[in-house]
Amino acid sequence: MGGNVTDEELVVEFANVRSATSASNGQYIGQIDFDDSSVTFTVQAPGAGTFPVSVNYANATGATSTHNLTVNGAATPITVSYPRTGTWGSFSGSQAVTVQVPMQAGANTLKFTRGTGYAELDKITANPYFNYQAYPATQNRDDTNCCHWNGPTWPFATSTTLTGLANLLQDYPAQNHVTKQTYNKLLSQFATLQHKNGEPYVAEAANGDTGEWVYDAQDFSEHYNHSSFNDLVLTGLLGVKPQSDNTLALKPLVPDSWNYFALQDMPYHGRTYTILWDRDGTRYGQGSGLQVFQDGTRIHQSAGLGNTTIPVAAPVTPPAATRMENVAANAWNADQEWFKGWDNRTYTQTFPKAFASYTNTGSNGKRCRSADNPRCVEARDAPLKATDGFIRYDAMPDDRWTNAGSTNATDHLGVDFGYQRSVDEVKIYTYDDGQNVRAPQSFDVQYLSGSTWQSVPGQVKTPATPVANKPNEVKFTTVVTSQLRVVFTPAGRQVRRCHRVGVLVPAAGRRADRQPQQRLGAGRRRCVPRFRRRGGAAVG
Repeated sequence: MGGNVTDEELVVEFANVRSATSASNGQYIGQIDFDDSSVTFTVQAPGAGTFPVSVNYANATGATSTHNLTVNGAATPITVSYPRTGTWGSFSGSQAVTVQVPMQAGANTLKFTRGTGYAELDKITANPYFNYQAYPATQNRDDTNCCHWNGPTWPFATSTTLTGLANLLQDYPAQNHVTKQTYNKLLSQFATLQHKNGEPYVAEAANGDTGEWVYDAQDFSEHYNHSSFNDLVLTGLLGVKPQSDNTLALKPLVPDSWNYFALQDMPYHGRTYTILWDRDGTRYGQGSGLQVFQDGTRIHQSAGLGNTTIPVAAPVTPPAATRMENVAANAWNADQEWFKGWDNRTYTQTFPKAFASYTNTGSNGKRCRSADNPRCVEARDAPLKATDGFIRYDAMPDDRWTNAGSTNATDHLGVDFGYQRSVDEVKIYTYDDGQNVRAPQSFDVQYLSGSTWQSVPGQVKTPATPVANKPNEVKFTTVVTSQLRVVFTPAGRQVRRCHRVGVLVPAAGRRADRQPQQRLGAGRRRCVPRFRRRGGAAVG
């Protein structure tokens, strides 16, 4: 039995512990077959709230089975449903279900008993931010900010270390301490680390001994993206070293046993390059040895794979693209709940301001960024979250607005720029969880003309009808207004919707439209889009 729960936190009654190579730590719980069979875990939580718990299982009954999950002896259990899997005693990362579990501060007992059918348990996984059983063995809680910085493996620190190792091997005199075999071994270990449940994944920090992610908060850690693994492969392993002149340097560190590799359509100095290593010419059919192609034309060929500097054509400067700027985005809107939970600070929204006709008043559950209780806060919908400049399609996005619970025939989400400006494009980023939060049936973009709301003229929507979990673009005849809103019509009664809005204008035109007396301070001018697409910003 594996996961984030130690043997001292596991009690098995009238069920059997069995062995399987695919099970976590080689063991799982089977034959939970009787009315008095049970498997009880103890999980520590930082405060009262609802937290996700993942259950890895096997169910070879051919139909959905269930367990009853009783939390802290509650009278009413939670039903945990297990879709059918392959054979008994066989487990994989994809054989997992997630259940939202209400917990109290401190220790919580999670007792699984038989429901309908049969299922075997491999492990349960709770948010490692409040379950430190994986690493270190004893949590001293001596760092009130968050984490144990010394001990875990941090992807960014690993990336910088491997970058330095590659530079040492490629650019400095030979030494006897480390070799390219050392680099290859460490890079391979780093590649293996960056997985979760069999899929590519990077979180904040891992146990350096076991490779298990230990700082991995749901809907948070997976957005860190602080591994430069691609660069380690390109500049380190394959040895592509960009130069400022009209050359391309290659200093590969690939294993001597490699018979081939290909790097295709690499952009460099405004051109595209393909690098092939084919020892005997049988892999790619382009000839043997090392070959370099510039815009499809071969410019270099050599029999061996070693350090070389290749002359290339002069750089090509691509035509400047029109950079679009999201004038609705206000990055100061982000993370206000965290600031509130951190030190009880208050926040007054500045322009551009978001507004809505109705906002869901319910809680979206606890969000934890640390083991410390003040970091766990109630996440709630808010109009300002729809214009904070971030787009995340998590299972439960933290930065979102919904009108869940509204009885209105239509609802709107809008932005107040604080001054009159020209606008001719809007992007709406919808979110649909397939259950209670759904994409709208239709929407209409409107602008404030004097004191009257009017539909913007000449709306061209791409796509023509709203789609879920993708951007919906609207271009229209330019209007001058201080406020813009999107009016949503639901797909059906009591169907909820979640949206993000971006208002796009050419970046060069933003300052020209701004009235001098309305200019924001230096700090606020930083509230600009962070996401780029094809040389331009297109965010919501």
